Amino acid sequence: MASEVFFASAEISRTRKDLLAQTRKLFDEAGGKDLFAKGDLTAIKLSFSEVGNTAYLRPPLVREVVRKVKARGAKPFLTDANTLYAGGRANAVDHLETAILNGFSYAVVEAPLIIADGLRGKSYVSVPIDGKRLKAARIGAEVAHADALISLAHAHGHLATGMAATFKNIGMGLGCRAGKQEMHSQKDPPKVDPEKCEGDAVCVRYCPVNAIRMSKGKAVIDGRKCIRCGECTVTCPRRAISIRWGDEPGALQERIVEYTAAALKGKKDKSLFFAYLLDVTPGCLCGVSDPPIIQDIGVLCSRDPVAIEQATFDLVRQGQGLASCDWGKGGPGEDKFRALYPEHDSELTMRYAEEMGLGTRKYTLTEV
Repeated sequence: MASEVFFASAEISRTRKDLLAQTRKLFDEAGGKDLFAKGDLTAIKLSFSEVGNTAYLRPPLVREVVRKVKARGAKPFLTDANTLYAGGRANAVDHLETAILNGFSYAVVEAPLIIADGLRGKSYVSVPIDGKRLKAARIGAEVAHADALISLAHAHGHLATGMAATFKNIGMGLGCRAGKQEMHSQKDPPKVDPEKCEGDAVCVRYCPVNAIRMSKGKAVIDGRKCIRCGECTVTCPRRAISIRWGDEPGALQERIVEYTAAALKGKKDKSLFFAYLLDVTPGCLCGVSDPPIIQDIGVLCSRDPVAIEQATFDLVRQGQGLASCDWGKGGPGEDKFRALYPEHDSELTMRYAEEMGLGTRKYTLTEV
């Protein structure tokens, strides 16, 4: 059975309504007005991006969702988990400052900001799942304890997944810092840079399987004991234990799906998904933004995360790549993300998510 996906075009001449009004309409048409009850603590997940990036989701669009949730008597808060890499969002203090600098202050969005995995990315709930890759996922505690979830995903390209949209926003986005490391790489154990290691043994204290010991004042990791959990990588204050980004193609996408399943556990009937096909850039929001690869398409909303992910991919595929952009590749019907990142099959995410029972790739698209 096909799921409903609702669509609002970015072409005002077609709709006679701006995207703020269309956001409100999408919320209602997709059933948002029936999802949230009075007092529901409702996590609104988005990326606050980094300072210097200008292609992230516009705060006024977020405010419209906040207002719709408040109108139901629920209590919304904006959230994201800390990043694995060292940047402007690796701890809650920097993360909140970055969010405010990018316009997500209470005065603009009318909701408080709460970092999902706490001050240093160590506040999480281990959620059991039955995945191909993982049997548990570490989800930011503040979202795990919330009553409801709304995903506001900004569609863009990604060098490790092809397309990044709803599943990356939820799965990668709500994994705690060590969970992000777990998703990125499991093949090789982390390495210690002896030049940076100062022998403080913080990593030894946090290793859950006693795989790290001190030798001559330096940390040494036993790869046979190491479970690749990432705790040492995100704990080391000197950044002496390197992030492992690489793995075989597709593995990261499957782990992201499994983390999404964990984040949605217990909230299936209390979740709503938006996807914004605006400023579809070739790369993620972790750095500065390149020009978009395609003209603005519009906004999608659905109760089904798989259907909205498939619709996002299909609408971008149907469009014409912008010839004015060095990254703009592919005509109508061509996979724009495959043109950018030939080694990645974006639809693997949707296939595996459907296999896990998170939704269906079959959908009906209704324009509002």
